[in-house]
Amino acid sequence: MKRLQLLRFGNPEEVIALNEVPEPALEPGEVLVKLEAAPINPSDFLLVKGYYGLNPTFPFNLGAEGVGRVVTVGDKVDKSLQGKRVLVLPTSESGTWADHLVATPTAAPVAAAPSTPPSTPPAIRQPRFRVTPARLHARPYRIPCATPGPPATR
Repeated sequence: MKRLQLLRFGNPEEVIALNEVPEPALEPGEVLVKLEAAPINPSDFLLVKGYYGLNPTFPFNLGAEGVGRVVTVGDKVDKSLQGKRVLVLPTSESGTWADHLVATPTAAPVAAAPSTPPSTPPAIRQPRFRVTPARLHARPYRIPCATPGPPATR
C-alpha cells in the first residue's frame, strides 16, 4: 500500500513522503477501503507545519476524510458492505491520503454512500440578496487615505 506520510513538521515539500507500507491484517470488525478521492484542506497544511494543535507520532498518515469502496471485510462485519461506496468522515487519524485504508464501520466514521446519484437534482438555493445590473457594474469602494504628515513612531 502507498500512503503520504508526514515525517516531521515543516514545509510540505520537504516533510511529506510517499511511502510503501505493508498491508495490515484485518481484525474481525474492520474493513479495507480502496480510496477513490480525498480532499486537501487548509487545516491539513496547518497540521503539516505544526500549527494545528496535534502532536502526532511520526511518520504520521495524512488525510482526514475521503470516499472509497470496501474491498475486504473482517469476519464480524456485514458482508453486504463489500463493494459498497463509503464515506470516511473527518478524524485526525484517518490517513486518507493513501490508496487503501483500514477502518471500523461501527466505531470509526465510515458511512455507506449512495451508489447512484439521486434521480432528481437538489433544489438550488436562492441568493440572500438580489443581484442587479447596478451592483454588477458598481465602482469599487474608495478607501480614505491618511493625510501626509510626519512618519509614525513606535
